[in-house]
Amino acid sequence: MRSPMDRLDTMDALSSVLRTKLALRLRNGFDIAFVQSLLESVNQILTRKTVGFTSESRKVSLLAAKAGEMVLSLSAFVDTALAGFRLSDLKEVALSASENIVLNLRRKQLKEQPVLLYTNDSQITAVRLADDYPPGSVRAVLVLRGLGSLLDNDAVFLHSDLLIVSFLPQAGAANLSSHFEVTMNHRQ
Repeated sequence: MRSPMDRLDTMDALSSVLRTKLALRLRNGFDIAFVQSLLESVNQILTRKTVGFTSESRKVSLLAAKAGEMVLSLSAFVDTALAGFRLSDLKEVALSASENIVLNLRRKQLKEQPVLLYTNDSQITAVRLADDYPPGSVRAVLVLRGLGSLLDNDAVFLHSDLLIVSFLPQAGAANLSSHFEVTMNHRQ
């Protein structure tokens, strides 16, 4: 990517790939490596600070809109990856493109109260998931850090990290509903 227009074109292409319905199985290293490489590509495009527009507000807003579209496409891809994870026999897969993007796929075990903790420089975030979904259900937690500088503008106000949580019931089970609570504790 040598220009801001190249960055926008790359964002469009990668968003299209992320929205594509794929038949992932996440049983072998190839599918897991594919998911990892897509996360790394998203990280490179979203966090590339040297390729951006000057201070023209319409162009900067366009870049922020494309970044928001990419985040929505990434959340759709998380659902695809979670469906592939449900077909595997793995208990957990943790993927990290960098300190900015972390994806955790986990199968609920018997008598387990899942809690996810993650930290950044200024805060500790805990996600407590209610224990009202059956064992064998799977969940994905995607953490996107450091996007505030890209998405914080006149149209989108983002001053913190994004956390996307997705659930799927065990194959063949009825729909499930779950509740979760996010608490942020600022470090002193």
